[in-house]
Amino acid sequence: MNTFQKQANKLASRWISKKAGWWNFDPNIHPGLSLSGGEPASDGETYLNGDQPADVMDQALHDIEDAYTGEYGIGRPPKPVEMQAVFDFCFGGWKKRMEEKNETV
Repeated sequence: MNTFQKQANKLASRWISKKAGWWNFDPNIHPGLSLSGGEPASDGETYLNGDQPADVMDQALHDIEDAYTGEYGIGRPPKPVEMQAVFDFCFGGWKKRMEEKNETV
């Protein structure tokens, strides 16, 4: 990664933090994560994230909320602990499938 790319990643991260406030790439939580290929994490990998995966996850969260409040739900929005439990359950299943396919996890 050249100097320009490193500077662009820093500026993008600062802009996102200022504009969104609640969202930022915290290097202590998400080492090596960036919008366009940042500094590698301690395992040597560079992790990417962006709008498309976030949009898919956002829609899934709305769908889960609808499941709680809808006709077959419990008539109220989910609590954060319930949303976290749903994520953990589904993420665990995804991780197991990836391991069974011998994909790097």
